[in-house]
This record gives sequence, C-alpha cells and structure tokens, in this order.
Amino acid sequence: MNPTTTAEPQAIVAPAPMRPLPLTLKNHGHLMRQVKRTASVAMYTKGGGFEVIRIRIYPGGIMFGQQVEAHEVYPGDEMFGSFGWYYIGPKARELANAKFDACEEAANAVHANRAASVAA
Repeated sequence: MNPTTTAEPQAIVAPAPMRPLPLTLKNHGHLMRQVKRTASVAMYTKGGGFEVIRIRIYPGGIMFGQQVEAHEVYPGDEMFGSFGWYYIGPKARELANAKFDACEEAANAVHANRAASVAA
C-alpha cells in the first residue's frame, strides 16, 4: 500500500505596497506640490517654476543597517539633466508639460520594447 501525501498549502505573500512620492515635499527650502504624474513621470511646482522628474524605484533592502521598504525616489541635485528638469519664466508651464510628455512617451517606448522582446 502506497501512502499518499498531501502537500501543505503554501502561503502566497503579496509584495509590500511601494511607498509613492509624496504629493508635497520640501526641497532647498521650497514647498513643492505635485501637479500631475503617471507611473513613470511626475511634475511639481517649485518656487514659481516647475520640476519634471523621471521617477526611479528603490527596490528595498538594507540601507545603513536598517531595512528600507521599496519606494519611489525623487532625483538628487546631481541627477538633474538626466532624471530631472527645472523650468522657470513665462513659458515654464508650457516647457514643463512638453518635457513631461516627452519623458512619458520615452517611458512608454521602453515598456513596449521590453514587452516585444519578452514575447519574441
């Protein structure tokens, strides 16, 4: 007689929710408010101008000996020009919106290329 074994049910653990960028934040003494965002790009008001950023993700892990949850990252000063852009002046909103749209279009193209290569 062969004994039958039953597998113990395995708990399915959903990934922890990612901490999003805040709707308001302080940067260099300026109160910034999020104007709009998508999954990849955000725009904030800052000191009479606008900042457009490409949202980066920190996956979580150990940082300085402490467990840190996954979260979205606002680019530091050294990342501006690659991951962030600041616009000020009479056409600031127009220029910021154009950059926002260009960043979103680029992000969508990257996602489409990844999906196509996975499907192939």
